[in-house]
Amino acid sequence: MKRKMGKKFAINGYANAGGQQRVVFEMMRELDQWIEPGLIQIVIPHDYLFDEQYKNIETVRFGKGNKFFWIQTYFLIYLLKSRRIGINLYNACPVLRPDVMTIYDLTQESCKKEECKSLRGKLSYLYYKVMRYRAICKSRLIYTVSYTSKKDIMDFYHVKGKRICVLPNGWQHMLRIHEDEKIFVKFPRLKKQEYYLSLGSILPHKNFKWIQEAAKRNKNRMFAVAGQKIRGQEEISGQGTENLLYLGRVTDGEMKALMMHCKAYIHPALSEGFGIPPLEALSQGASIIVSKASCLPEIYGNSAHYIDPYVYDTDLESLLEEPVESAERILKKYSWQNAAEKFYKNLLKAYQN
Repeated sequence: MKRKMGKKFAINGYANAGGQQRVVFEMMRELDQWIEPGLIQIVIPHDYLFDEQYKNIETVRFGKGNKFFWIQTYFLIYLLKSRRIGINLYNACPVLRPDVMTIYDLTQESCKKEECKSLRGKLSYLYYKVMRYRAICKSRLIYTVSYTSKKDIMDFYHVKGKRICVLPNGWQHMLRIHEDEKIFVKFPRLKKQEYYLSLGSILPHKNFKWIQEAAKRNKNRMFAVAGQKIRGQEEISGQGTENLLYLGRVTDGEMKALMMHCKAYIHPALSEGFGIPPLEALSQGASIIVSKASCLPEIYGNSAHYIDPYVYDTDLESLLEEPVESAERILKKYSWQNAAEKFYKNLLKAYQN
């Protein structure tokens, strides 16, 4: 880690809330502890809310605008002016300079029929298709977050895996979050250890339909879904299901409290790059119930209870009685420190000349 590089880098810091924003900020927090000053900058718009402070990573504000416009214009201009290599830990990059790109999963490709009905959906699909094709052709280094995603990228784009580095996520940010139990005052119907919890953006590939159907079949159990609203997507309201409670977006503290006290955390996704929420739940001592689909069996091994995401008639009580391995091995395996070290090692390898 003490080897120096002649190249210098600028990280695209414009990440949306959620898992990808978590990856950007946690990776920067770890890297900042030991990289040489001046090597890496994080670039953000002037109007972007950002309160992270670093010792060795310089924060640069440049330009403004929404993420699609800013990434394709101002971030590109900054790379050209500063002569830095662009790093995109967020799932987007300048089409004309896809230097180092991260592709978390192929959700846009696999879910295009469901998500491309509107003009906005069609334009979004075309945007990601062009951007990823450019990244596949031109990026010197491509990061992804699981070996399942790596194989999917190789198969879909017919590309060899030499330039694709698997960079798993971590959970240690949970140690810095203080649980906020006021959430139980806000939602008095939630009784500790008596509800099933799910968390995530309400999108088709997250498969929250499974939660709705499970709630209908388990009337004596409470189900809670927390997640931000996505424009153009149908909100889960629990209509016609008395035991399904939609919480909307929650704070990190509320999320931690919900995970600490749930009967089990359910993650029924059809497509996933890594799936941080079940790992967060494991770190809080929760049992997890995850889909057999995508990368989830790779990530969670024998520490999870598994469901078929297309089969709704599941006896959750009996499922939870089935033995699983301790979460200790999984929690030791995944960390932001390991991810940051692997990130730097592969960056060094790609740009040492």
